[in-house]
Amino acid sequence: MSTTGALGEWDEKDSAGKPAPKLYFASVEIFVGKYLLDMYRRPVSSTGTTWCPEWWLHPEARLRLETMWRAWEHLRLEAATGMSVWLREHADYHMAVLLSSDGPFKGCTESSTPSGPCARCEATRRPKGCLSLVRPHD
Repeated sequence: MSTTGALGEWDEKDSAGKPAPKLYFASVEIFVGKYLLDMYRRPVSSTGTTWCPEWWLHPEARLRLETMWRAWEHLRLEAATGMSVWLREHADYHMAVLLSSDGPFKGCTESSTPSGPCARCEATRRPKGCLSLVRPHD
């Protein structure tokens, strides 16, 4: 089962049996392209902070980004501290690993993205058939 476009059948109802809230971002690809890369702006280079526009080709990156999306979808509903918890416990941790010079994008280059301060990382569209790594029932 692909989780693209849904968080999976285990999320259709909450713990009280009520219907789960509607997703804000329909897929991890939309979450990354429309939210995460606008929020996390870092200078990118092949020797320091690294990013790959084809992030979906890297299994570790797919897993980390999908879990960040799932956590964001859950924590956005906690008005008081949800985003703070998401940033501290999820985004900051996983983005540090992803953008690390020794992270899953080691050796990738991004010649089309400016490497100056606050440069926006880019992402290319994931081809159809490239399934998410997170599949709970496989």
